[in-house]
Amino acid sequence: GTVFVIFMLVSDRAVTVHKTAASVDPLSGMLNRRGFSEACARVIESEAAAGRPVTVMIFDIDHFKSINDRFGHRAGDAVLRRVGETLAREVRLGDVGGRFGGEEFIILMPDTAVGAAHAVAERLRLAIAALTEELAPGMPISVSIGVAEKSAADATWEQLVAAADKVLYAAKQAGRNRVVVADAFRKAA
Repeated sequence: GTVFVIFMLVSDRAVTVHKTAASVDPLSGMLNRRGFSEACARVIESEAAAGRPVTVMIFDIDHFKSINDRFGHRAGDAVLRRVGETLAREVRLGDVGGRFGGEEFIILMPDTAVGAAHAVAERLRLAIAALTEELAPGMPISVSIGVAEKSAADATWEQLVAAADKVLYAAKQAGRNRVVVADAFRKAA
């Protein structure tokens, strides 16, 4: 009986370790795309039921390939790690953050209107720019950020991410190192 109990405890722990490994990006320490999507589904459902808005911010590190090319992949990894740490440190406790892929990060802010999220995005943009001297002297580290809001009655999570992604690319086309906010989100978007 004791052996069985010990086996079950070890087995439970192994499952937890593997689930965590499958949901967390090992480089940034943030949720990976899969873990982020799963966490967001629960948050969005809860916020929609309460009639509260959610806002998403998508971050893309500007000229990331140049950082890798000039300073090496080890330096690029350090930038990804420190950007992840900065985002995790600077957002509220109930916000959900993740590495969306490559040099893209994403944050979901429950019960947050787009105006408040814009102010947070600007603060984060400046905090990330402050990493330049520490990580890549002589090459500015900056991010472009797209911000979009979804109210309880609006379209799907996928459409919200697409809206934020669209304005992220507008930020890049406008010169990078800036925040662009989506116009009022429409269900047909």
